[in-house]
Amino acid sequence: MEFPFGVKLRTNSPALAFVALGFVPLIYPIWNLTTGYVRVEQELRSNDYPVTVYVGVGTELSYRDGKVVVLIPLIQNPDYKPQLIYRGSSVVDKVDVDLTHQKHGLVVLDPEDLQNMRRARTPRSSDVSPPPERFKERNTE
Repeated sequence: MEFPFGVKLRTNSPALAFVALGFVPLIYPIWNLTTGYVRVEQELRSNDYPVTVYVGVGTELSYRDGKVVVLIPLIQNPDYKPQLIYRGSSVVDKVDVDLTHQKHGLVVLDPEDLQNMRRARTPRSSDVSPPPERFKERNTE
């Protein structure tokens, strides 16, 4: 094929152009696919440090009282219910993150106080009841 201004194309060039244009609708959704994130802030107080804050996608480590900031991905699924899980050396707690309360990509949670939580403790000998008589060893002297 010959076009004005001396442009010559082979006969399969238009077919190749249509194939190349066909990739645009396939690549555009992948290129345009982005994950939005919401920022979650919360004041944290504890007497058991370090406190690890677990999120489904990452972890934040806190060595002192104050603000903890984590990023949570926004997933458009009605079953998606993100939680923050706090773990100190002997304290564990969790809080649900309600994404309907976000404003401009920010969710501010109520302060979390881990100081007044019951600590896990190992049982003392006084906490353990003695075994029944039938399980005690008998002296056969």
